[in-house]
Amino acid sequence: MFTDSGCDEITLIDVMAHVGEDTAAVGSLKSPMPGQVVAFKVAVGDTVKKANHLRSSKP
Repeated sequence: MFTDSGCDEITLIDVMAHVGEDTAAVGSLKSPMPGQVVAFKVAVGDTVKKANHLRSSKP
């Protein structure tokens, strides 16, 4: 990329590149954001509304 002050290089990082890897354990969930889901506050079939808290997580 060229700017008035010279040129810079932009590196594209694909945060979802790991999706589909065979290293995932059964029942695991991968995400591009850090943290760990520690509890789900809804169950299958529950009705949810806007602003309902659906899960608890920790960094």
